[in-house]
Amino acid sequence: MGTEHRVAAAALGGIVAVQVASLLGFWLRGFGLSELDFNTANGAVYLPQATHIQQFLVGGLSHYIDGAVFALISRWLCRLSCRCRRRAWATLQRR
Repeated sequence: MGTEHRVAAAALGGIVAVQVASLLGFWLRGFGLSELDFNTANGAVYLPQATHIQQFLVGGLSHYIDGAVFALISRWLCRLSCRCRRRAWATLQRR
C-alpha cells in the first residue's frame, strides 16, 4: 500500500521528524541534560541582532523548511539507489 502523493508524503514525514526532534531537544532538560533549542539557534544564525522571539520564529520556520527539504532529498537519493540496484540485479539475472 502506498500513496499517490509520494513527494507530499516525504515532505510531511520530514516535518513530523523535525517536530519530534524539536520536542526531544526541549525535553532533554528533564533527563538532566542541557536543552537543545533548535529554533533559537537557527534564528541566531539568520538574525544575530534580533530579539529572542524573532530569532525563535525565524529559526523555527527555517528549521521546518530544512526538515522538509532534506526529507525530499533523502527520498530522491533512496529512489535513485533503488533504481540502480534494480538495474544491477536485472543485469546479473541476464548473465
